[in-house]
Amino acid sequence: MANAPDLDVKKAWKAKWDTHSELVDAFTGKLHSGRIPKDTPFPRAQLSTKEDRPAQFSTGGVFVDYRRVCVVIQALTEEKVGELVGLVKGKFDEQALTIDNAAWIRTEPKTVETAQEDQTKGGESYWRAKVEWCVWNQRSV
Repeated sequence: MANAPDLDVKKAWKAKWDTHSELVDAFTGKLHSGRIPKDTPFPRAQLSTKEDRPAQFSTGGVFVDYRRVCVVIQALTEEKVGELVGLVKGKFDEQALTIDNAAWIRTEPKTVETAQEDQTKGGESYWRAKVEWCVWNQRSV
């Protein structure tokens, strides 16, 4: 179950995504934060968040929270997935977020994993990339 920091970071990520017309135009439909409906055309993207590592507490009632952000990108070709990964990373790697109830510190790029999916849609296989970041944010106790 998502907690407040997960929801705050997810909301900030989606808001930033929606401000970039290149991202909105490149993906069919929206940035999904739950299951992607099977009838959603390619390319498509899915967002999830979770704790990356335990928070670091300091004096003064503040702590640094670390959220793992994952965007799964799906497209029909490996080339298209690579193009879309570059576009998304260009908009989010080390870029600021406006996070409710927190102060943004850093959007740290983590991993990119690309693979061809065994599942098919309409007889066609598709490619997927899992792109991850760690969002550092300062919160009050």
